[in-house]
Amino acid sequence: MKNRTRSLVVVTFSAWMLASCSPAASTQTAEADDVATGDVAADLAVGDATAADSADVAGTDAQGTDAAGTDAVLVDTDVTTPEDTQVTPQDVVEVVDDALIDVADVSSTDVDSATDAAEVAIDGGEDLAEDVVPDAAEDTAPDIADDTAPDIADDTAPDVADDVAADDVDADNTPDNGNPPCGDLVGCQDGSPCTDDSCVDGVCLHVNNTEFCTDGDNCTDNICAGGKCTVLGATNCDDGNACTLDACVLPLGCSNLPQSATPCDDGNASTGLDTCISGTCVGKDVIVVPAGNFFMGCSPLDPDCSTNELPGHLVQLSAYALDRAEVTVKQFKACKDAGGCSFMPGGGDCTGGNVALNAALPMTCMTYNAAVSYCTWAGGRLPTEAEWEKAARGGCELYGAGECETKASVYPWGNAPMTCLLANGYDAGATNVCPGNPTAPGSFAGNSPYGFLDLGGNAEEWVSDEYDETYYNQTPVGGWVNPKGANNGSGMYVLRGGSWGWPAVLMRNSYRDHTDNTGGKFVGFRCAFDVP
Repeated sequence: MKNRTRSLVVVTFSAWMLASCSPAASTQTAEADDVATGDVAADLAVGDATAADSADVAGTDAQGTDAAGTDAVLVDTDVTTPEDTQVTPQDVVEVVDDALIDVADVSSTDVDSATDAAEVAIDGGEDLAEDVVPDAAEDTAPDIADDTAPDIADDTAPDVADDVAADDVDADNTPDNGNPPCGDLVGCQDGSPCTDDSCVDGVCLHVNNTEFCTDGDNCTDNICAGGKCTVLGATNCDDGNACTLDACVLPLGCSNLPQSATPCDDGNASTGLDTCISGTCVGKDVIVVPAGNFFMGCSPLDPDCSTNELPGHLVQLSAYALDRAEVTVKQFKACKDAGGCSFMPGGGDCTGGNVALNAALPMTCMTYNAAVSYCTWAGGRLPTEAEWEKAARGGCELYGAGECETKASVYPWGNAPMTCLLANGYDAGATNVCPGNPTAPGSFAGNSPYGFLDLGGNAEEWVSDEYDETYYNQTPVGGWVNPKGANNGSGMYVLRGGSWGWPAVLMRNSYRDHTDNTGGKFVGFRCAFDVP
């Protein structure tokens, strides 16, 4: 604000000088066009109009005069009507000073007619220059430079959240945090599974999470930590099945290979030995034969021995398990369906020719190789000749001291002659067969000392040994410990136990039959299993 007292002195002196020099023309009467159009037209008529006079069109003289004390010679005689709208114009010729006065009217009215000329001189000259030009330079250029450029540079890092909405007005509209602008999730996805991406107030946000992720290694488990996929540990490939071999194999990852012949537990206490069969734990109806000695060969109580059964001898065996009953048609069909057995023997009197009707009967017409295939699929093997005979006769633990050889039984059920109540075979006393065909396991009462069914009669059974008539005369080095039979390449294999069409003499515990691989309608089998 300027000093008003100093300004009034200057203006008074200026007015006095103008009054002394002004011509009498300042007392002229109004032109006719002044009545119609106001001061602007009048000024134009005398050649006195300026840009400032044009602004006077919008102004009014609040006190009735333009500037008392300013026009020393010529004074406007406006009383109450604004000079630009008065009916009878008072200003006929306006001098240069009136142009300055009219400029003042652009932004204000004449509040005080006594000091109006002073304000015109001060505001019209200095304030205009200060307010219009200097302030514009100060407010427009410096403030923009101060607010637009410096603030953006200053706010880029600290004020990202509010700066995006308020200060970020740069040409390429790039938010201050360097991310592209967003109105939704478009453009915010960073491709990382370890961040949760969102768009908040136009800014892409990426918040670390703790999700499971993968680093491309199928044998490691990974979890997000600190925004990165981090190894948690080795992949656990255990599928909870004891009958699969679980491992992690690159590049595929977990591998769970089905296993067979592996001990397992099916949770059924009534099954004697559970075994994995093609990845499934099967509660097998087996009986475990304890380790120990037994007497093998012709019993002193048996009058029907053949030379291939001699001499009798003690044999030591490890513990093992054997199927309680002969393998049935239903069981063999399961092997065929699973791909473990290549064909179903059928035709003629073979039980496998009618699966639905004969499902519970022993599988007959079995070749040696087909029997081996099934037992392998079932996780076992064919029993040795020694294992089969111990299961039929019983071990020395069942006899009194010194009686293992002298009292060795003749038949699986003991020493009594065979009858149709005891076994499925030819009953010489009744001169007929009983009943003349295979029957379901357990149909007869002649069980062995350990509880095995039909070791005498029903179906003759394959064992793993090759046949050698003089084998019992060939004591192995180290004695008779877990003997495996002859290895002479004859292609002939031992059969034990007799069948549904044979007489009792062929059902004796020590009887040794043999044939080639082909088998026939009287031949079946059962499987043995190693015991851990």
